Amino acid sequence: MTLQAPDSYLPYFNFRDWQDENTEVISCGDLSVVVWTDDTGDLNTTPSCEAAANNEIPALGFCHLEALVPFTDARNIPVLHAYEGAMGIFLALQHLNTGNGSIVDQVDGLNETCRIRFPTEHFFDTQYNPRRTFSYVDQRTSQRSSRIAPFFQPRPTGFVGAFASTVTALSAYISSLRGLPQVSGQSTSSELDNKLDFPLFARSIPNEEFAARNLLLWWTKELQLTHVAVIHTSDMHGLAYARSLRTFVRQMEEDVSQQNRIEILYISIDEDGKNIPEVLAALKTSQFRYVFGVLQSRNLHDLLMEAAFAEGLAGHMNQEYNWFFSDTFRSVLVNHDQRIFPKGSPLHLAYRGVGFIEPASFGTYTETSAGRNEKFERLKDSIREIRQSQDQIEYLRTILPVDNETGTIPYLESSQMELVYNAASFLYEATIMMGLAVCREASAKLSIQGKDFYRSILETVFEGITGQVILNQTTGSRLSTATSYSILNFVDVKSNKTGENGEEMMTFQSVLTHHYSFDNYGKTTSNGSGWVTFKNFTFNHGTGLPQSIPSAPDPLVYISNGMQAFAYVLYSILILLTLGCVSWTWCCRKTRVVMASQPFFLNLICVGIVLVASTIVPMVIDHQSYSLSGNSVSCNATIWLAALGLGIVFSALFAKTHRINRIMNSANKFRRIKVTVRETMISVIVVVCANLIVLSVMTALEPIEYEIEDLSFDSFNRPTTSVGHCNFSNSSSFLIALVVINFGTLLVALYQAWHARSLSTEFAESRYIAYALAGSLIAAFIGCPVLILAKENPNATAFVACALVFLVCSMILYMIFVPKMKYQRDLLGEKDRGVLPTIKVSGLPNEAFGLTLGDVSSEALKDSDQLTEEGGSGEKILTSKSPEELVKEMKLLKCMLLTSRKTVEDQAVQITEFKSLLEANNIALQDALDAQRSEERAVNNEDESSNIKTDESDES
Repeated sequence: MTLQAPDSYLPYFNFRDWQDENTEVISCGDLSVVVWTDDTGDLNTTPSCEAAANNEIPALGFCHLEALVPFTDARNIPVLHAYEGAMGIFLALQHLNTGNGSIVDQVDGLNETCRIRFPTEHFFDTQYNPRRTFSYVDQRTSQRSSRIAPFFQPRPTGFVGAFASTVTALSAYISSLRGLPQVSGQSTSSELDNKLDFPLFARSIPNEEFAARNLLLWWTKELQLTHVAVIHTSDMHGLAYARSLRTFVRQMEEDVSQQNRIEILYISIDEDGKNIPEVLAALKTSQFRYVFGVLQSRNLHDLLMEAAFAEGLAGHMNQEYNWFFSDTFRSVLVNHDQRIFPKGSPLHLAYRGVGFIEPASFGTYTETSAGRNEKFERLKDSIREIRQSQDQIEYLRTILPVDNETGTIPYLESSQMELVYNAASFLYEATIMMGLAVCREASAKLSIQGKDFYRSILETVFEGITGQVILNQTTGSRLSTATSYSILNFVDVKSNKTGENGEEMMTFQSVLTHHYSFDNYGKTTSNGSGWVTFKNFTFNHGTGLPQSIPSAPDPLVYISNGMQAFAYVLYSILILLTLGCVSWTWCCRKTRVVMASQPFFLNLICVGIVLVASTIVPMVIDHQSYSLSGNSVSCNATIWLAALGLGIVFSALFAKTHRINRIMNSANKFRRIKVTVRETMISVIVVVCANLIVLSVMTALEPIEYEIEDLSFDSFNRPTTSVGHCNFSNSSSFLIALVVINFGTLLVALYQAWHARSLSTEFAESRYIAYALAGSLIAAFIGCPVLILAKENPNATAFVACALVFLVCSMILYMIFVPKMKYQRDLLGEKDRGVLPTIKVSGLPNEAFGLTLGDVSSEALKDSDQLTEEGGSGEKILTSKSPEELVKEMKLLKCMLLTSRKTVEDQAVQITEFKSLLEANNIALQDALDAQRSEERAVNNEDESSNIKTDESDES
């Protein structure tokens, strides 16, 4: 029996339109089958699914696809992309009913081969409410089809939708539990791939894993982002999106070939927005300038953006915060004056320049197509025809929510539906996919079960608006390789409406800026990312690409201009002092004091000092003025100048002290020796040549490199303090050799000076040489550790290094030249008075000898100042004894002199006493002699008297 369609057949209809007194409806699985009777109402065969399948009775199957669409949000505000999606479903049902293959080739002539029709009446407003949707689906699937007089109430065959993943999760769970498939064209949560909870769920759109992957590619390869903050809700969609981003970021980190790296901060936000202050505080602390939001409701978007504007985190051009959103953002801003804001209001400024990513509503972008897709254009034209058909508008008013005040369908009956979102494309494909599947599976038998229906859906493949529609046989999600993605940019435009107070109003227009397709992936036209730029993205502050994080100040610490000026002053002073010493040596080259010190060696020391002092110039050169290679040259120049200069100075001082010791040793052996300059120069040549060899090999093989070292880092691991310095690590062996050569020479010279300590020379030159060498060694021991400790501060390093060079050079000049200058000055001063200066023996005061030279004639002064050929040059050695020995001898002589003086005085006293005693004895002896003489006289007198008397007597 040939099926004859009734006269009331239309592309769009309600199932009741097929029920009259000449029809009977039976349930065949999940299909409703309408059976026609003859004019009398009698059938030759009892109506049954088997009879209908075998064409024993005229019958037509009906597949009841119920659309779950959020026509309004929680605030009862019409949602544009929901109405666009509903029109995509409505158009797909019409094309299935009429076999219109203008968009999908497989649909062409389907009405001739498929005995199934699709009522267009089933649209339910979910209002983004999971509970509301769950209750509806539960009520529609909890009972079998029934007859409620006078019409048959069919059970749904399947569901198309819903939009939000949280809503879809509950509806898909209960529909799968009741054995009915559900296909969504908008829900992208990867949680819906769980076949344990959603065994009969499929979708014509990829899950957010692929959106996250492509978004990362856009961030890293197109925008070159390094830091992004992700603010997500804790619902199914938000958590799944964040988890997908984590997965692909981890894969990027593990991929050694991937040069782009990105750090993502994940911040969870409550669905009611209560923790928005904490969320924004975390965002402000992170200093991330790019924010990606995975939110659900328009209200939450508004609350977050208003608070972000108040905190300076959105809408402020100087802050450069840039906001992007997931595909759920499509319900927040609508096109062409539907949502208007006062110009300069917080939301106007906050939403200006935002963008969001969604699966593209058309196929692969190419340069020739300029972003246009013929099938998408046909979709737009077909929907435009529906909107222009008064009959269809009248019908749609009966099945879609209308405005209570105007009685019109929002957006549909105005010039505002331009298919700016992808809902129409993906829901059209979802509906077509279900229609093709049910026709292939049930057209012959006019009966289908939910599991068979779902299996047929998985097997359905066709070329749709957005590309090839092919599902993953395991998860039921659309394969990512068959889907394109778009980046839409919202730019503010002036609205044709004004505010209540006449203020200027602004609205937003979505602009396609970037397009991704798998066909472009890996190609040079898209930098290998698959993304092709359609138009420059307009950020909040303009089209210039903002930075991911605040610009870091220049971390490089340079040597200050003041420090460089100070260094050049020290260098100038040293050069002037050295030139002064050279000039004095030249002017006094024939004087005794200069000739004794050998002018050649004095000038040689000045040459070495100039070289050492010249190290100040390259030491204060840094990367502020020159490149790294130029600074590397400065590093090597510093070592060259220092090594050669110190080598010349130390070897010259060594030669002078060694010469003195040779003369002393010869004198001790009672041999006369003459040490020439040529003989003394041997040590200088050896040291200089050794330095030249080491320096040349080092420069050729392992030159010193100038490097930048990062000392401190900020929270983004960016250097906040970086200093430049010479890296000696590669040249350490050569530097050790240079240290051994030069400081070895210094130590040997010190030893020679110590060995000559017992010499008291005419000008005490060996002592001053020892002072200069010891001072240099002490300065090196103190200055080098300070240099190492101060290397993190370029100014401190430069100051210590320059001060060390200045100290060593000035000390050597002072010790070598100042005593000679002083002697010469005193000599010239004494000439005017005709007095020779006191000869000072090294180590002793002049008074130690108690010797001074008296006045001499001017000829003697002249002779003492000039050297003769016979006298030769060289400092006279006054004694070979050490100052300590001389001091001891002087002390001993003083003691002996004091002892002798005391002995003489004692002897003088004794002599005086002896003289007194002798005088007393002489007096006593004289008195005794006088008395004796008196007695003798008296005796003589008596004798004479006796004799006289005798004589007289005799005479007598």
